Amino acid sequence: MLGAKRCALALLAVVCLIGGPQPGRAQGRAAQLAQPIDPVVGILDAFKTHDVVALDEGNHNNEQGAAFREKLYRDPRFQEAVSTIVVESGNGRYQAMMDRYIDGEDVPEKELRKAWLETMGLGTAWDVPIYAEMFQTIRDINRRLPKARRLRVLLGDVPYFAEQGDALRTDAFPAGLVRDEVLDKRHKVLIVYGGVHLLRHSAAQPIGPPGTPLAPPGSSDTIVTILEKAGVKVFSIWTHARYGEDLTALQPDITGWPRPSLSVIKDTTLGLAPFNFYQPMGSGMMIVNGVRTLLGGDSPWTMQDQFDAVLYLGPKSDITYSKLSASLCSDPEYVAMRAGRMGDLKTLDGRLVSDDFKAQCAAIVAGR
Repeated sequence: MLGAKRCALALLAVVCLIGGPQPGRAQGRAAQLAQPIDPVVGILDAFKTHDVVALDEGNHNNEQGAAFREKLYRDPRFQEAVSTIVVESGNGRYQAMMDRYIDGEDVPEKELRKAWLETMGLGTAWDVPIYAEMFQTIRDINRRLPKARRLRVLLGDVPYFAEQGDALRTDAFPAGLVRDEVLDKRHKVLIVYGGVHLLRHSAAQPIGPPGTPLAPPGSSDTIVTILEKAGVKVFSIWTHARYGEDLTALQPDITGWPRPSLSVIKDTTLGLAPFNFYQPMGSGMMIVNGVRTLLGGDSPWTMQDQFDAVLYLGPKSDITYSKLSASLCSDPEYVAMRAGRMGDLKTLDGRLVSDDFKAQCAAIVAGR
């Protein structure tokens, strides 16, 4: 729970926000209390008026978000409404292999895992068990569905080939998949990605040594902005897990909300709060077109300028994370691949990321 001073500051930010002009909102409206709804029902309702629902995963690896998504996928109403799920956790190079696996064919595990291990990301974001389990869940669901109604999973990460070196990662690739593989066929799609790929307004700033070039024009376009510029209606959901303050600093009664809960946030205490409350400067870092980029920061945007709804999984102190498995860390082929991909990348305090990874894997194998 936040201290009284921090709560007061957060609430003051909302009061100031309501009183002054802000981008993207009508003037003179008072903030209403946000209301919780069943998140499965909320997403299904969104699909009645939108062809695309974009669901922020929250911080990668959180188990509560993964459990909710499994519940959503297994709901017969979701299976009836949606044809396709686009995920960040998969290399588009392996789409044909994943299609065969999802449709029930046998694929050797060491071949299949390349789909989520060999992505553009250098780190271990997709190496933990919850992502392999997600693909298994969809496969299991499809076994019980008629062929014409089976779910398809599209691998949204730019096709990566180790032998050609790192390509530029861009949100234009998954946005193109959504357009060409789903919307052109008049189907509906759920996008599951990290929240920075779903923003409507950039909240990232390039960092690096003097002279580091800024990312080229258009590189800050996200999946959502690309689709909305093309006239697609997107309903976007932020998952509140690690970043920012606890939501109870904005609305104390959230403590009693069911977990998980969804709240449509327009003109509410959650929607009128500054986006910085949810993702402050320095809350994360990613590579954008080869430029190291710090997430968050000072901006004029409110949360409702960025997202339509917030998914509440519970207090941040209760969020748990999937960890690398001992069996994977015991595989020398995997360890060599992952450390090799990390290369000479260093942490902000100068340590080799690959050394930290090897130490982490060794501790997992040793049971520490």
